[in-house]
Amino acid sequence: MENLSEGRKVLKSAFPDMPEEDLNKVIPGINRWAARYTDEKFQYKLVAECYYSQYCGAGIKVGDKLVMYGAVVDRAESTAPLCALAIAPLVTHFWSLTDKILLGVEDPNLETMHPVSVCLDTGIEDGGLGQVKFKVSFVKVSKEEFANARGRSLLIKEG
Repeated sequence: MENLSEGRKVLKSAFPDMPEEDLNKVIPGINRWAARYTDEKFQYKLVAECYYSQYCGAGIKVGDKLVMYGAVVDRAESTAPLCALAIAPLVTHFWSLTDKILLGVEDPNLETMHPVSVCLDTGIEDGGLGQVKFKVSFVKVSKEEFANARGRSLLIKEG
């Protein structure tokens, strides 16, 4: 088992105002994740490319992309409008990626059971209006690109 105290150190560095009482509440899985998050193998961006769009109120069109580094949407790389109904389901893919890497999967794209994300509007056939669907993939990036895209070096160890 990995050293959970290393995860605590990383969390304390990332969140210096977190009191010891809250650090004690962090579950072992989060500690393991924090301890390993700085590994090169964790540095992926999520690319969601729209392949279906019908009556999208936000204006997302086929070919538009949403790019995320962790749970942070990169506005510079994304071409799709930032619609909360489209972005929210993508967060489950971020957690899935994290779980796969913690389990030692070498290429998360080969182990993805459901590489599609659908916006939260149900579409006209099911009582909503618009609907978009995205093909989701993970692209390996450097630690520096990952940190820069997030706008800060959260959980990137110094030295």
